[in-house]
Formats: sequence, structure tokens, C-alpha cells
Amino acid sequence: MNREELIISADRIIRDWLTHTGTACAIGKWEDGAIAELMLDDARLSTPRYDGPFSGLRDLNSHRDGHHVHFDLAQVDQVVYSLAPVVCFGWKPGFTCTLGNGIQLMFREPWVAGQLDETVCHNFLGMFVRHRNAYPDIVRLHVERLMSLSDATRQASEALLSAAATLGDDSLIDSLKRIYTTPA
Repeated sequence: MNREELIISADRIIRDWLTHTGTACAIGKWEDGAIAELMLDDARLSTPRYDGPFSGLRDLNSHRDGHHVHFDLAQVDQVVYSLAPVVCFGWKPGFTCTLGNGIQLMFREPWVAGQLDETVCHNFLGMFVRHRNAYPDIVRLHVERLMSLSDATRQASEALLSAAATLGDDSLIDSLKRIYTTPA
């Protein structure tokens, strides 16, 4: 992909995430000591404002509270959808999408009263499949196997397999089965 194609793909992926309620954007890395999080329920991504070396600049604006983040989408060379344990959810899986090195989109509340919101699974895997099919050079899935087969892990694996089956994506089903049905 050339630079402009990378910018367009990152722009479209972010805009797709913005169509879902209950999403957030985290910027930063724990290794650096802090992460900023922006709630996206009313957020808008700006249109391109510049040409040339600044054509990838975008603003993600939260209209409710006036906060915003500046992105250079030209820096996005990979998009990784991740299913991994998250401390905020009691080590239950979180559903995130990391663009490049610093933009992390996520569902804020995939677990409600200890139960997985299966709509989150369907939305997450649906976006992954659409984006992987549209941008196969840069989009991939990373699934971190949970060490214990708790009820939450079983519920998540069943919901993920069900969502993958609904999407009719055999390679995704096979990948998830290898991860969640083989002993650790």
C-alpha cells in the first residue's frame, strides 16, 4: 500500500468504529506511565485539511466535552484487532483495535454484570472481517489465550465462535477454535 492508501484505510477504519456506541479511544502506552482515554459516543473525525506531507492529519473531536486528539494517519502501517485479558475487566477479554503505534479503539463495556455483551463480539469480529478483507496487507488479528478456562473465558470463546459462524468466515472459526479449545 502506498502512503495515501494507508491514510484512506486508517480513516475508514476509525469512521467505522465511530458508528458503534460504547466505544473509546486510548492514546499512549503504560510503559510511558499514562494513557489518555476519550469517550467516542458523540465524536467526529475531521476531514483532510492539508495536502502533501500533512495529508494524514485528522482531529478526533468529542463534541460533548470539547476534548480532541490529533492523529497523523500517515503513521498507521498496521491495524491489529486484539482479544486479550484486560485488568479493568477483571482479566476478562477486552476487544480492541490498535492502529499504528498509538491509536487504540475499544469497546468500553463488553462485560455487563459479569456477562459478555454478545453484540460486542458480533460488532468486533464483523469489523475485523470487513477491514481484513478490504485491507489485507495491514489488518490482522491477535488473540491472547487466557491462562484459565473460567466461566468468562468459556462464555467469550462461545460468543466469538458463534459470531464467527454468523459471519461465515471459516479461517476465523478455525483460528478461534485452535486458540480456545486446545489445552494451554
